Amino acid sequence: MNLRALSLIFFIALTGSESLFAENRYHFTVHFADSAASDRSLTLLIYDKSYLPYLESMLPVKKMDAQLKNGKYTFDLVLPDPACVFSLRYSGGILLDRFVAEAGDSIMIWCKSKGNEFSGRNSIKYTLMEDLSRRLKTVSDSLSNSTIGEVLSLKNKGDSAVIRTQEIYFRNGNELSGKLVDALDRFRKQVSPVCYDLLAAEMIGKSLKAAASAALFYYTNGNLKSSKKNFDKTLILLQKYNKLTNKDLQDTYSFSPSYMEFAFEELSLESFLTKGKLNYYDVANQQYVGFMKDKLITHNLLLSIDQVSNLDSLMKAETRHIQFQPYRKLLSEISKKFGDGSVAYNFNLENEHGQKIALDKFQGKLVYLHFWFKGCIPCAMLFSNTLAAIENRYKDNPDIVFVSISLDINKLTWINAIRENKYTSEHAINLYTEGEGFDHSVCKAYGVNGAPAPFLIGKNGHIISRNIYDLGGGIHPDSKILMELIDKNLKGIGR
Repeated sequence: MNLRALSLIFFIALTGSESLFAENRYHFTVHFADSAASDRSLTLLIYDKSYLPYLESMLPVKKMDAQLKNGKYTFDLVLPDPACVFSLRYSGGILLDRFVAEAGDSIMIWCKSKGNEFSGRNSIKYTLMEDLSRRLKTVSDSLSNSTIGEVLSLKNKGDSAVIRTQEIYFRNGNELSGKLVDALDRFRKQVSPVCYDLLAAEMIGKSLKAAASAALFYYTNGNLKSSKKNFDKTLILLQKYNKLTNKDLQDTYSFSPSYMEFAFEELSLESFLTKGKLNYYDVANQQYVGFMKDKLITHNLLLSIDQVSNLDSLMKAETRHIQFQPYRKLLSEISKKFGDGSVAYNFNLENEHGQKIALDKFQGKLVYLHFWFKGCIPCAMLFSNTLAAIENRYKDNPDIVFVSISLDINKLTWINAIRENKYTSEHAINLYTEGEGFDHSVCKAYGVNGAPAPFLIGKNGHIISRNIYDLGGGIHPDSKILMELIDKNLKGIGR
């Protein structure tokens, strides 16, 4: 970020009075000393215990904008829990990234060109978090630089080389988390037990998430053959470098957003490697307890709404394992709202010519709807592997229309992408989310958290399917399934 000589004064006053302490009262003031202060905005992101990764449209991270008065930015709120993780963003970037806040802190922060300085009650905790953030980047860069030559030498040299690359990523992540936790241990007696556990969870999660995610990506993008031999080798690596915590700490670690992101990637990888023996929910129920198990099961159920045909029965079967009532309620609502047969949301969006197009304009027609954005490789694969040919097959049929909704932020990027004929065609009805991307109300209405996200909507305006595998997506798309589904519903046999 461009600090110039700004001497940012960031004041956090978590009041120490007994009554407000009991309420988890959290108040802080931010003062920019430079003249550009009025051009800045500050937003507090609060990761409460219900946070689930990659599900912003269903469970958005709680956000709070600062109040600007007399040149100072202030926040005044009640923490959702006695300790929680937060980030502070401004218009130019991130000031504090996933720090641990506790009632009773009273901190003054000076943000200078050489870094942040902290003073006040419990300031040692903030100094420690700042140090860990620096170490995370420094050690990560060092490990990457020391192994980049080996990684590049293994490129395009077969499955054994890919397995070796997976091991390098796991090893680096394990070494990184070890160094960070060692650094944290030196301050163990100077922070609260809850703060220590949350910080340890954050460091482990940030260090290892990428390794688990990359290992799974090698299989799903086709770089590594899906075979029992390869699965067994990756599973050995996973077990060797496993950092999933013991069950005694799971409830505390479940409050860490970075750890939950890692746990989900790790669990997804393990269930993928053991498929045919154990599914995701089997592994979750065996390895996890309490609130962490609730979060992992809920998270996967919500991410599965566009990947299964039996959403209602899956929801009912797995919800019985969940104790946290807000999750049970959310899953019930999602099943009703997004299940096959639910009414499709009647959006009204602009096309490339600036004309507003509403879904109900196509009442009485079959609608193939898909969400995408430029640069999305799976979006391009859906179009090239399946959708382009399907559009061409039905181009003269007046009873079906193809609607494409771009999630691009930049309007010109969207317009140029239409002309590329790589993600959508110029013959489709191309619409735009007005620069809001995944934050647009249409994404929330359809539960779109990623792309591509295809839907088949019946002549009566009800959703026939949102299953990406039935609608031409996935690693090995089968256009025949989609054609049969379209033909059946064009004839009126389906919904």
